[in-house]
Amino acid sequence: IIATSFPGYDFARAITKNVEDVNVKMLLKPGAEMHDFEPTPKDIINIEKSDMFIYVGGDSDKWVEKIIKKINPKKTKIIKLIY
Repeated sequence: IIATSFPGYDFARAITKNVEDVNVKMLLKPGAEMHDFEPTPKDIINIEKSDMFIYVGGDSDKWVEKIIKKINPKKTKIIKLIY
């Protein structure tokens, strides 16, 4: 599971607390500004290969729109926190 920021990361971590073989990762480094984030090529590959991708939405994650168009929805579940 890959989350763009702490709220999604913390949510995923809480609900998978006692589940084996689940890794939850956060893209944004602590203290980084969410509006200025640019994913690396490795980040994009990891998102595309993940089983679940959680992002905030709205103005915070404009860069996500390009990436999710390339994601296979049968392989990666996409969760948008704000509509």
